[in-house]
Amino acid sequence: MKKSIIMFGLVIFLGSVLFAQVRQGKIIAVASLDRTEKSQVSDRAARAPYYLLFDESGKLLEVIVNPFYDSARSAGPKVANLLVGKNVTIVVAEDFGNKMIAALNKEGINYYKASGIVKEAVEELIRSNQF
Repeated sequence: MKKSIIMFGLVIFLGSVLFAQVRQGKIIAVASLDRTEKSQVSDRAARAPYYLLFDESGKLLEVIVNPFYDSARSAGPKVANLLVGKNVTIVVAEDFGNKMIAALNKEGINYYKASGIVKEAVEELIRSNQF
């Protein structure tokens, strides 16, 4: 009896974890010069002061201060690791350094080059269906 209760609990737990992962959807991270959707997309992905996270419908979920924007070295891999922790599936910026591209590829995160206003770049990405 005790084993069956434990097994039942384990099945429920694993099922809820899988369901949560399926429901999560795609997360878009945009390198930004400021904290708002109306700010400019950063021209340097790893050195952006902020990252704005959006869901796949374009709703702003979270604003992250980039703790590595003024890092002396290896900002790209550090930022990629930060974004992995936020379950990001694609990163948007005007330009990406080689180290950041390699780190994103290693983590299975796509990247998309865009410039202009953050919200418009997200809308363009969603319309293009490239993620």
